[in-house]
Amino acid sequence: MDNFDLKKYLAENKLQESDVDIPLAKITTQKANAKITNARGFAQFILKTWNDISSKESESITALQDLKIAKQKLEKVAKLDFPEGDLK
Repeated sequence: MDNFDLKKYLAENKLQESDVDIPLAKITTQKANAKITNARGFAQFILKTWNDISSKESESITALQDLKIAKQKLEKVAKLDFPEGDLK
């Protein structure tokens, strides 16, 4: 598999790296920090954010194989049933 060139991809798609560096609102971060207590909750939060954003984007944005693998791994963790603190 060829190395993925992010700068080339962004340039070809008329995006700048600075366009995607968007901080979460402070209230969102505070609420997430208060509610996320384990890896499962963190994975669920990331997936919800992922789905909210990707539903409004072209499917090609998330078609990159590495992103598909990352999402599959997040989905696996989001479904785990474990006592608090079992994942290290």
